Amino acid sequence: MKKQTNLNGVWKLACSDVAGARPEESWIGAAVPGDVTVALSRAGELPEDLFYRDNLKQAKWVEQKHWWYEREFTLKALPKQKLALVFQGLDLFATVYVNGQKVGETNNAFKPFRFDVTSLVKTGVNKLEVEFAPTRKRVEELHEKYPQYWSLFTPGRSLVRHAQCQFGWDWAPDALALGIWQDVFLEECDGAKIENLFVEAQLDGDCCVRVELPLLEQEELPKGVPLANIPPYYAVGALHAGIYFNDTLVAEGEVKTNGVHNFICLKVKNPKWWWPNGMGKQELYECRVTLMDEKGKVQDSMTKTFGFRSVELEEKKLETDRISFTFLVNGERCFIKGANWVPAHCFPGVIEDSTYDYLISRAQQA
Repeated sequence: MKKQTNLNGVWKLACSDVAGARPEESWIGAAVPGDVTVALSRAGELPEDLFYRDNLKQAKWVEQKHWWYEREFTLKALPKQKLALVFQGLDLFATVYVNGQKVGETNNAFKPFRFDVTSLVKTGVNKLEVEFAPTRKRVEELHEKYPQYWSLFTPGRSLVRHAQCQFGWDWAPDALALGIWQDVFLEECDGAKIENLFVEAQLDGDCCVRVELPLLEQEELPKGVPLANIPPYYAVGALHAGIYFNDTLVAEGEVKTNGVHNFICLKVKNPKWWWPNGMGKQELYECRVTLMDEKGKVQDSMTKTFGFRSVELEEKKLETDRISFTFLVNGERCFIKGANWVPAHCFPGVIEDSTYDYLISRAQQA
């Protein structure tokens, strides 16, 4: 059974000049998810309007510091299952501590990180700290080490997994995002959970529901043990999948788990297709998957939204030296309109869902 505890909210934030040196004073409140520069602006340590005149240039000192996030969380009892600390997004070079013990480091702003903290937590109050090293300094060090890799505007930037436009672009200022920019939570689980869910839908209603389960940790077995005696490396039980349209069940199926990768094949009668803006409605379906143990007890569930549609590129001969370049959606020719989407804010960790809703609806109306 999976249990999650959300650790988002207001953390404490401060800086130091030396790596590994925890600040002793000058802590401010900082929203998580969020960004260091924006938190400083909201606390009055930087101008309120970061994008007025040369305010961003005046904030460059932020990039030279080591920034520490800190918060506490309380456990009424020690975990009965494995306890993982999960960060959905850390930008960029972070070191994570639990109760003063280092649990890991990160170097990729685009992927989540999980740390096993089962043996590090205690009943009562626990302290969680995240130290961020100066991104630009690391970039400069990497460029010195690998000078053969060239990058426009900022040498070495292509060597780090960080939004490249934040180093400066023709439409973006040189302003590096920094901090805990996505969700943080504790996850207690014995391994019986759904890792990923994918739905491959065909226009005729055929659906392949692919469910990924995590690989369970195995104790090392002595040599010569027959395969039949090796315990399963995946959660044993059953997977049930239901497809819903407007909250009405239209197809369902169930299979026994048989590995990390599991497949449930379903058929939706007379599916309503998804069409691009201006060509028809955007009909959407929901796939709800439940993982149960051998006794039928629910261990985990996951839901994904999807549509029935196909996209093809048609390249027909027009003349001796010319071919067409036309997209077909659901077999119909589609004229592609629009413009490039750029990040909705220089510091993505502070973007609200309402901002995306507004911008996308405006694009749809245009």
